[in-house]
Amino acid sequence: MKRSIFVLAILIAVPAFALNVELVDNGNGTINIEYSDADPCNLPRMFNLDLTMIDGSFTSISNYSVGESNDTSQGYGIYPAKINIDMYGDVNDWGNPLAAEGALGTSDQVLPSNHIVLEFGSLYYGEPNAPLTSGVLCTIGVEISGNIPTVTMVDEDTYRRGLVLEDGTEGEVSDVLTFGPCLSVGQVFSVACNPTVNLTVSQAMYDRWVNYGQPTCWCCNGQKCGDTNGSGRVDTQDLGALKQAWFLSYPSPGFNPCTDYNLSGRTDTVDLGILKSHWFRMVDPCPSLP
Repeated sequence: MKRSIFVLAILIAVPAFALNVELVDNGNGTINIEYSDADPCNLPRMFNLDLTMIDGSFTSISNYSVGESNDTSQGYGIYPAKINIDMYGDVNDWGNPLAAEGALGTSDQVLPSNHIVLEFGSLYYGEPNAPLTSGVLCTIGVEISGNIPTVTMVDEDTYRRGLVLEDGTEGEVSDVLTFGPCLSVGQVFSVACNPTVNLTVSQAMYDRWVNYGQPTCWCCNGQKCGDTNGSGRVDTQDLGALKQAWFLSYPSPGFNPCTDYNLSGRTDTVDLGILKSHWFRMVDPCPSLP
């Protein structure tokens, strides 16, 4: 009986490990790929991940480990598809997480792209140098080009075995990150081109935005300065667009919500004044716009 109680106590004391791999929205145009709750006795050895974005694209990849895991950088910095080793066995370039362009299972590995495959591996000597049980694999820049952008991440196990643990078993990755609408009631635009302006989105403004079809330009800071097309500069193209929509409001044919710089529901003299006051000035670009 005492032996049974002892065994039961051991079973209760053993922690349960449930490895999580997820997408985290940083709120600044970037997302993290993070892992957590890895078993220190059976750590991941490889992460092979397939990411697809709807209504947007991946623009950059950063904040990833480079090289062997050690006591100062405990992570996954081995990139077999991109590593460059010279004739003497020395590493000239550790590479980066993007799988090689044209490799099996990839479509377009040149950023920006709406589909990428990432590969992460570990190499370490001795337990003190092992990767951490939780961490950030990388940070990915994203551009939104639609109203309901969604990122889907799964393990790429068709050609790469997906998520592989130290004991050779395979795990599963499946996560979806849906960004909310890019405009919301109470959202404040601290207009960089005019620091004295803090435009707060009212319920009426939000309702108009929905009626207009949720134009992406209303989510751009530079649009509040007269930048109609998101180029990062207020110029003749913006003036031409404003002239075409002059004194029009929704649902009038020809109305362009992107020339409604103060979100009033109408293109008029106030919008012309905003454009004139920032004429030929550089403003915050909006790469989500064509």
